[in-house]
Amino acid sequence: MKRWVLAGVTIIMAWISPGPVLGTAAGTDKPQQDAALLAAAAAGMYQAVTEGNKQQAYSRLNDMRNLTQKPGIRHKGTERGWRQTSAALQVLEEGLRHGQRLSAAEMRQSAAQLMLAYDALAAEEGEALWVSYAKLLDDDAKRLRLAWAQQTDTHAQAATAALHMLEARIERIAPAAYMQRDEQAVDALRETLRYCRALLAAAERGELDESLMNPLMPALEQAVMRVVSGPQEASAPLVLTPAQAPLPARWATLLAAIILSVLAYAAWRRYAAASAVRRPPPDRPAE
Repeated sequence: MKRWVLAGVTIIMAWISPGPVLGTAAGTDKPQQDAALLAAAAAGMYQAVTEGNKQQAYSRLNDMRNLTQKPGIRHKGTERGWRQTSAALQVLEEGLRHGQRLSAAEMRQSAAQLMLAYDALAAEEGEALWVSYAKLLDDDAKRLRLAWAQQTDTHAQAATAALHMLEARIERIAPAAYMQRDEQAVDALRETLRYCRALLAAAERGELDESLMNPLMPALEQAVMRVVSGPQEASAPLVLTPAQAPLPARWATLLAAIILSVLAYAAWRRYAAASAVRRPPPDRPAE
């Protein structure tokens, strides 16, 4: 009976899981499969770069070069996103050939850009890894605002340091964002960052009318939200509370399947126990 219950849950999980079942011809999506392989190759590249494994990095680079030439795969994503990933691939290739020209941090940044961008090709809307940066980016933007609001002589320097952290994260997710979002929203965010950097540089020199920064901070936070969550969610909170966040339909179906299976198994156990009470012991003849 346990085997039947587990088999039932497995079948239901396979039925509600996204995408075609591997090994079946029906519903095969070759560009989607290539995108998944590309995402896996990029993840392998990031690991190889992080570990300093040059041989593995070269191997994953060749995998990515080959997969990006597959017919149909470039119909996924956007032209701007593909230009961004091509530039990151070029940086990695140059870094592997001439390692002394790039720092380890620069290599990791380019590898992370590819990992997030190619994952965005393979993932469904809202499930890409880069979207998980929402909370980090929100925290960075708030840290920048708080640093600027400090009543100290070094508040401009503190805000500049916070801005550098935010800029590094934005550049890391930019290729992925271009793959899934309107490029004008991403461009607007990057332009807002450049404007903020220019104002802070002027503030450090004592040449800024500091009232110019006041409207910029909320505008920057809104620009971050517009990119991460999309234009329709620009005014929504970044983190949904359990009461606000709807349960995905396939999760609800899975949960229901598990509950029903457990109840069925419990009922079978009660039936088996009742039958054992009524059944005579094997070493005693029935009366």
